[in-house]
Amino acid sequence: MTFRIHANFCRLLLGLLCAGGLIFSAAPALAESGRHIAEFNAYNKALQAGDDDGAELHAYAAWRAAETELGDNQRTAILAYNYGRQIALSNPTMAQTPLERAASLTAAGYGGPPPQMLDLYMTYAAFATSAAKRRDPEKLRAALLAAQNQPSKRALDDIVIWLDLAKADLERERFDDAAAAASKAEAAIIVFDPDNTASLAEAFLVRGVASIRKKKPTLGDAKTARDYFENGRQLFAPQKSFDTFNPTLATLVAWNAAANAVIMSMSDIEPAADIRRIDDTPLFESAINKPADCGVEWAVRKAPDYPPGAAREAHIGAVVAVFDLAGDTAVHNPRILSEAPSDTFSAAALKAMKSWRLKAPALDHPGCRKNMTTQFSFVIDG
Repeated sequence: MTFRIHANFCRLLLGLLCAGGLIFSAAPALAESGRHIAEFNAYNKALQAGDDDGAELHAYAAWRAAETELGDNQRTAILAYNYGRQIALSNPTMAQTPLERAASLTAAGYGGPPPQMLDLYMTYAAFATSAAKRRDPEKLRAALLAAQNQPSKRALDDIVIWLDLAKADLERERFDDAAAAASKAEAAIIVFDPDNTASLAEAFLVRGVASIRKKKPTLGDAKTARDYFENGRQLFAPQKSFDTFNPTLATLVAWNAAANAVIMSMSDIEPAADIRRIDDTPLFESAINKPADCGVEWAVRKAPDYPPGAAREAHIGAVVAVFDLAGDTAVHNPRILSEAPSDTFSAAALKAMKSWRLKAPALDHPGCRKNMTTQFSFVIDG
């Protein structure tokens, strides 16, 4: 369902490695005694087995044993760093203490891990634990670039850190930087973790939003963005229900619809020939084998009122809504799956849907009555 108004301009607004890599080798340590050595070896074994929880426990035990057995020592610095790095992505607040301990020992001349790697994880921990408005994306970007050729670098960590940086760039409307950071994450995923579809979808989402949110997006920008959103959407299987719908997929669906709205606003074709509507996409499992004809014919399908504020500001965008049908002609349980930009059009869409009426009840089949989807595209000409 598409709604158009005329204006002089339009713009879209968003409301919104290898495991291990230890520094000192376990081989010569085997001949030595001490609990820190035993825990260090157990840490290595856990990493090799892919046991992150075990690696975290042994990394902590190795560091604390080194504090007791060695005190101020290069190995203490290294083991503190190992533990800090192990938990930096999952618990950056807790990671700060061991990383700072490693940094203090290194600064005091005891030696320690590669400074570029230590700086990267310390910078990320500070970045991740700071309030959004106080984060320093440029410092994190510099740390990532400085560490990129280090032999002990963990490429899997790169995925998370580059993605977090990309999202921070997007929040600050630094769209070129956001796209570049998301591209780095995407490259790491493809090479080192190709089955990580969740992170790949996030990278596609950031690249698409960065492309379409430029100050003056072109038709080419909008189509590029739509390709990213569609590529991300295809990484997901149809969802079981509204309540368990993947939030990244929901956002991709809304932005894909918004990209189509931008394309329609710039196109001479009504509607643009290559627009694929959300209504025809099996977002839910129940829609996969639904009958070809559910008998859905509308007697009343009132268009939403274009929100005055959005009209004044020349906002365009999209809403993806879900609703149910029953043995009567009313729309039941209408709810918003996603919206782009956020908090702009959803209230108008829901208000309109409550007045919709069918000519006759839809076919009594789950695919015709549960988790029905519809797309509202709010488009501005001019």
